[in-house]
Amino acid sequence: MKDGKITLEDVANLARVSRTSVSSVLNNAAPVRMSAATRQKILDAAQKLNYRRNIVDHFFIFQKNSLNLKTANFSNPSR
Repeated sequence: MKDGKITLEDVANLARVSRTSVSSVLNNAAPVRMSAATRQKILDAAQKLNYRRNIVDHFFIFQKNSLNLKTANFSNPSR
């Protein structure tokens, strides 16, 4: 927990899983090989810690990734 904010890492530590697993479950990502028990353990940990996604950070990460993809397309004019 940094600056009093609950992070994915905090949820991962409580659930004893990776940050990637937590992210996949909380973002309802495409099929992830994970047991129902592990998925529930992550959801329980997030609820116990009162985890809330930071919408502003999420938006900027999305914009950054989108910009990188657009830049990548322009860097190779043969495509």
